[in-house]
Amino acid sequence: MTDRPSRAGPLAWIAPLLFALYPVVALYAHNYYEVDLPDLWPPIVTLVGAAVLLFVLLRLVSRSAAKAGVLVTIFFLFSFAYSGAIEGARELAGLAHLGHWVTNKLFLALWSLGFLAWGIFVLRARSDLGLTLRLFVVSGTVLLVLAGVRIVSSAASRGPVGDAELSSQDEPPFLLTLPDPAPDVYYLVFDRYASGDVLQESFGFDNHPFTDYLRERGFIIDDGSITNYPMTHTSLASSLNMEYLGPEFRGPVHYARMIERNRVGQIFTASGYRYDHIASWYEASAKSAFADELYRYAFFPSEFTKILAETTPYHLFLPQDEIYRQVRASLDHVEKLIPQPGPKYVFAHLICPHAPYVVRPDGSYLDPAVAALRTERENYLEQVQFVNMRVKRLVDRILKESRTPPIIVIQADEGPLVFAEEGKLTEDEVWHRRAGILNAYYLPPSPGGGPRPEVPHGITPVNTFRFLFARYFHAPVSLLEDRLYFWPEVAHNGKPKRPKKPFPFIDITDRYWSGRPHHDGSLSASDSTATSR
Repeated sequence: MTDRPSRAGPLAWIAPLLFALYPVVALYAHNYYEVDLPDLWPPIVTLVGAAVLLFVLLRLVSRSAAKAGVLVTIFFLFSFAYSGAIEGARELAGLAHLGHWVTNKLFLALWSLGFLAWGIFVLRARSDLGLTLRLFVVSGTVLLVLAGVRIVSSAASRGPVGDAELSSQDEPPFLLTLPDPAPDVYYLVFDRYASGDVLQESFGFDNHPFTDYLRERGFIIDDGSITNYPMTHTSLASSLNMEYLGPEFRGPVHYARMIERNRVGQIFTASGYRYDHIASWYEASAKSAFADELYRYAFFPSEFTKILAETTPYHLFLPQDEIYRQVRASLDHVEKLIPQPGPKYVFAHLICPHAPYVVRPDGSYLDPAVAALRTERENYLEQVQFVNMRVKRLVDRILKESRTPPIIVIQADEGPLVFAEEGKLTEDEVWHRRAGILNAYYLPPSPGGGPRPEVPHGITPVNTFRFLFARYFHAPVSLLEDRLYFWPEVAHNGKPKRPKKPFPFIDITDRYWSGRPHHDGSLSASDSTATSR
């Protein structure tokens, strides 16, 4: 006996659609200021398409629209309630000190059996399932409304994430005067790579073998360099637009759009350079409006889709070494670009030595289970050593194969976090940890055959391209005062305590350097071992 089509009505297909949409809308509501609205469309199209396809197939198999609707809804419940269910099970088991028993394999087996039994019950049901469908539709509607209210509340409290002022960047502020021949420019950003001072003082790690290697090849390095904003979105938005960001934090989406439409890339392309943008899996650097080539090694189209997939059990069957492959693939791609004809501007943002910790010093894969048995400090320093190894190889190739002496900037956007095992640090220690960054420059002779220009001592990322554009390309731009900005409430790890709330940027430059040696000279190759500002 099958239920009568008239009893199922539109509820049979409305229920699956509601539960296909809810995970996307709920995740967006929870991360409103961190997700760009267009990133929602790929998962929405995928899930709605899957709901329609499954409904049609199960309708043919069961010969019941109502059963097909219930089964598809059950499928979405099985898929997207998984992560919450296993975390809840682990917390409950942890009360009895049995949390280690709740493994992914065991829980997935029990979870699958439970939903399989539910599905068999639905297929064999003799009722019209109208009440079940109505419950699904009502609950799905309520869940979507609650998520919608949260989105509206977020928009009302801080306004929409639109950036009307970015439309003013349709034209570059100036063009570069290119020397003949024009040098290739490499801007390589290694996320959370600490300065030499921080590595020595906070980690007891002597990075001089690496920095001395770079100095021997002509790099200028200040071991006491600092960033302007110790957070990726703000740091890259500032350095790639050569400007400070205003009095108040405006949210990750705003700064991601500034990075996407950054002035540096726009100026290079408008001036005749080829622009290669090598993005990480991290959404901050994932897009470019001006690049001739955007390279991004990633299984998912966006970080939002990746996080959504991780709420399901299916991510357990995907390659677990994706980020490891992404880091290596990005570095490999930079090397592939070296022999390409120029002039070219190569920007690469690499999430390393930033967590997750997936690579050993020799470049082999670090299994997460092994990483979990060690301290974060150990894992971080091993990734620093991996970066050192790959940068040496990369620098040697660039210097050897470049037809014209290149410009190379190797920089970090922010310093490392305060690790959980380290306990509570003082406010000054947190500032020092988060602000200190690797900052190395390889500069060719000045245009016309003059000596290499001296790098202003204490130069920060906001001035990197102001300095390069003025010295090598006769650009009408001057240096800004080097300043360091932090946030008024700091979490234990050094991040903003309330990142989803508006907060002012706090200028801590003078307080940061109070008691530290510094001067206002210039840094040249001959005195590049200096560590003061």
